[in-house]
This record gives sequence, structure tokens and C-alpha cells, in this order.
Amino acid sequence: MPELKHLEDVVFSQLYHNRYRNLFYTGKPARPFFCDMTHQLFNEERQHVRDMAASGHIDPWIDFLTRESLKTFYAMNQYIHADNEEIDQLRVVYNELILEFCGEKDAAEISQNHFNRLAKWLEGVDPLLVQIYSGAAEEIRPVVCAGYSPLFLLDLYNLKPDKSITPLLDIGCGEAALLPAYFRNLGYEAYGFDRIISTPESWLKEADWFTFEFRPSTWQVVLANQSFSLHFNHFHQREGEDVLPYARLYMRILESLKPGGRFIYAPSLPFIESLLPADKYGVSLHCAFDKIIVTTISRLI
Repeated sequence: MPELKHLEDVVFSQLYHNRYRNLFYTGKPARPFFCDMTHQLFNEERQHVRDMAASGHIDPWIDFLTRESLKTFYAMNQYIHADNEEIDQLRVVYNELILEFCGEKDAAEISQNHFNRLAKWLEGVDPLLVQIYSGAAEEIRPVVCAGYSPLFLLDLYNLKPDKSITPLLDIGCGEAALLPAYFRNLGYEAYGFDRIISTPESWLKEADWFTFEFRPSTWQVVLANQSFSLHFNHFHQREGEDVLPYARLYMRILESLKPGGRFIYAPSLPFIESLLPADKYGVSLHCAFDKIIVTTISRLI
């Protein structure tokens, strides 16, 4: 019977094989959906997978499939946002894949059905994706989303590690949480969260900004580089109702600041910064590296 580690290797190979595949491409695929390792599993170890499913040992694999596919989707387009209900729906997609894998259908039919379900799931998460990608090539390139070194971020924010800026929260801190880890290694109180975290800790949570609890008057400094404000601006430009949750969340973040606390982020959001009450919040801008406009919102009372 294949061990979970072997199945994980198959998943990694399969996701790598299709990492640039456009699920909304309407032409004839230039290559098969399944990679060689998946075909080998199908041809040589299919009965073993059936036995695992029958014994109830397949759930960890479905969880792993769901998590790793989410990481792939987020890496390709950081503006994709799946809530908890949609993540559960993705688990159902992979459960259906396993059920078909354990049945009698051939590999071509199973793979086509699976990718159709994935495309339908993506369309449910964000219908605009169909408009963006339906006329695109079979392979697409990712919307860039990069991690940054702690020293780069300190220069960007114009911050120095100091107890006076703690407790500190990094929104969208990255899978490795480099900046919060840097602060904590220096002995300062720092926290972070992101949608995917390598190793969750008491100070490091796997969450998105809509599920994270922003408690009032908690943080001295909240940081967000190329994360929350980038998404807020993206949905603002789309001029739909999707922007309203971001506006409400923006205010919750500000309310989570202690009096005298700061929310520092890039890129700036002039369309909402100009609406903040001047008696409660101070707004200042600075230009980092001659091109990046960084906003600091200070809570006055």
C-alpha cells in the first residue's frame, strides 16, 4: 500500500505539472492533465488507493491535496480569496476525485472531470476569473507575489526594532513569517498571520484577514506590505460590492490600534484615507526607494 509520503510526492509532481495551466482554456490541451507519477499511481497502485479509501485512511491525503492546491492557486493569483466555506467545497472536489479514482473510469475521463470541477470551483470563488482567462493561452504566468527580507521591510516602513512599537502585528506576513520572526529573535513581541503558514505557532496563525480577530485597542503597530491594501485597491478598481468588506475591515484594523498606535502599509489608499475623521486619525505619507508610497495612519484618541 502506498505510504502517505509517496502520495504527497505524487501531489507535488501533479501540481508542478499543471502549475501554469489555464483551467478556463477552451482549446485542445497540448499535454495530458495527469503527470507521469499520477499515471503510474493510476496504472500500478489504483487498488491500493481503493483499499486506503475503504479503510478510512484517505482523509489526510484529501486535506493535503486541498491545502497544496490552495497554495498553488494563491501563488498564481494572489487576489484569489477562498473563505472557509469555499475551502470546504474544494475538499469536496478532491473527495470526488478520489471517489472516481477508486471507481472504474479511465484516467482521461477522471482528469477531465476533475479539472472541470476545479474550473467551476474557481468560477464560484471569483466569477471575474472566467473573463480574465477564458480568452488567454493554455499556460499563464503568475500575478507576482513576493516575500521580502526583514531589513528591506524595516527600510520600507522607516522603522527601527524597538519595544515602543510592540506589540506588533504583520498582516499577510508570508509563509515563513520573516519579519515577526526577526522581531521575536530580538526579544520583541511580534505576531503575524497569513493564509498559508509553514509551521503555526502561538504567535503565528494561519488565517486570512477576514477571519482573523482584530480586537479593539490591541496593537501598537500593524504592518501590511503588498498585502491587504493591494487587495483593497484591486477590488476598489473593480467597482463592485466586493470592496465593501475591505472598507469595513480597514476600519476594524484601525480600531484595533492602541491610542497612539500606527497602521503602516503600502501601497497607499488615497480613496479612503481622505475620508478618515481628522480628529481621530492622522495620515502621513512617505516615499520609499524613490517609488513606493507608504501610508502611516496614527490613531490619535
